[in-house]
Amino acid sequence: MLAGTAKQLDVQATDQDFRSGLEKTKVKVADISVLSTDSILSKNYKTNGSNNVDLFITSAEMTSLASRANTASSPIKDVRIKFLEGNKMEMSYRISENIIGILKENNIITSRIFSPGMINTALLSPFAASSVNDVLINYLTTVAKNKPIYSKGRLERTSANTIDISIESIQVGRVPLPSGTVKTVESYTIGFVNAFISKDNGFSIEELRIEDGQLYYKGTLPAEISGKELP
Repeated sequence: MLAGTAKQLDVQATDQDFRSGLEKTKVKVADISVLSTDSILSKNYKTNGSNNVDLFITSAEMTSLASRANTASSPIKDVRIKFLEGNKMEMSYRISENIIGILKENNIITSRIFSPGMINTALLSPFAASSVNDVLINYLTTVAKNKPIYSKGRLERTSANTIDISIESIQVGRVPLPSGTVKTVESYTIGFVNAFISKDNGFSIEELRIEDGQLYYKGTLPAEISGKELP
């Protein structure tokens, strides 16, 4: 198996990119970590109201927002995003030590999305394990640990509250994942994103495209996003 240097996006983001990106969205958020992957997965957020927006977001601004949101407690870190022509985009990140606990908490690691045999074969995982849990945990904590994960794909608006995501490729380190595994990840990603951008959450997409290396979004975004108060 190949190891070592993988494709990691060279997108540099600054504090100014973070401030300008957040200002463009008009979303009031006291703590950006409420938009982390684990917070959205566990639905540990609440939205209030909506604002009309008509904006362009640069790769640096989106990288800064995603990277700041996914910090200490997130399953991913060092997130970098680059917008390309033809509604295509690239993304690279690393998995954190928290990923196993978060996947278990959200019943992903124990779901029937994958079968043990498929994971061993498709992810080139050399482990003899009888359960999906064993194979995934071994893979994520050894093979994928500390390696950049790179993906490339295309996005398209399909309705006011849904988008379609087509993933062309995923690499873990320097190892490309097979097409069957990519399709499984693609399906889960579409469901994850579309569950978040609902009308109830204040989203409504009128236009969505990538133009001149920037993401163009016209529609509504939540006026405020905050963490849920503990009972």
